[in-house]
Amino acid sequence: MRYISSITLTIAAFLTILLLTSCTSNTQTSDHVFKPTNIKGSHTFDGNSGKIIEHNFNHNGIKRSYIVYLPTNHQPDNKSALVLSLHGRTGTSHALMKSQRWHSLADSENFVVVFPQSAATELDGKLMTQWNALNVNSGIDDVSFLKNVVSRVHEQYKTSAKKAYVAGFSNGGMMVSRLVCEADGTFAAMASVAGIGSTAHSDCVPRHVTPIAFIHGEKDLLPPQKGQLSNLRPVQETISMFVETYNCSDMPVVKLLEDKAPNDGTRTTMYRYQGCNEDAVVEYYFVKNGGHTWPGNKPVTWLGNTSQDFTANEILWQFFSRHELKFK
Repeated sequence: MRYISSITLTIAAFLTILLLTSCTSNTQTSDHVFKPTNIKGSHTFDGNSGKIIEHNFNHNGIKRSYIVYLPTNHQPDNKSALVLSLHGRTGTSHALMKSQRWHSLADSENFVVVFPQSAATELDGKLMTQWNALNVNSGIDDVSFLKNVVSRVHEQYKTSAKKAYVAGFSNGGMMVSRLVCEADGTFAAMASVAGIGSTAHSDCVPRHVTPIAFIHGEKDLLPPQKGQLSNLRPVQETISMFVETYNCSDMPVVKLLEDKAPNDGTRTTMYRYQGCNEDAVVEYYFVKNGGHTWPGNKPVTWLGNTSQDFTANEILWQFFSRHELKFK
């Protein structure tokens, strides 16, 4: 555990420096358009590529930003769906856009992807990017920031207010659990990958229940399956909280996913809790032997096994596309 912690701090310091150096080039104007082959890091997208625009604006006196990926055939009149993707602690929107590779699916399914950037705040004496998911309260109002981003994108790109979704990884996944409680009515469905809830959400009683999906690795140490860190709920307890809050059946539909990559060291079982209020569902993808990873991504050894049996992008899009807000 000490070894993992030291690596985590080293990576955190590196990414903080990367964030600060990349931000200095974006302080002069409000919007930046990138060619997909010219994003910082010299990353080339596969196949046809749409347009990438970075927006900057002041929110509550703090300069904030988000990156928009417009699919190749985007037409504002089509009222495309919108997917927000939230990075983890120490992460950046640029790095997440490159690693998660939502662009291919966005092109084929014609939806807009947005990568918001969290603020850099102090944690344990170190400056790092993180969402205020309430497990560690930074004082930053990220709920209103993300709702503002959604409103701005709807206005700027004419996306559908009935088809806005959010997926978060790690600390971004923890932020999703907070959004369920405090931003209900904004998103038609949400998803948390390698992120769990906080005991700060114990009194969560949303006005509208939002369908939510979880993907979590059995051997994920950051955050753990068993909630070994203070103020964090174990993943099963987090799911049980939503099942109870949503008044779902406590007898899930269980499905073992196909073992498409036998050598990746993982198997995944899906648990779907149905019969919830407002026709919501709670889905849980338990990745046996999985680590702190985004399924389908390139494996990173020290983070544990990465499932190659499925891609989180495709599973989550299938989940998202089944749901629309009924009252917008």
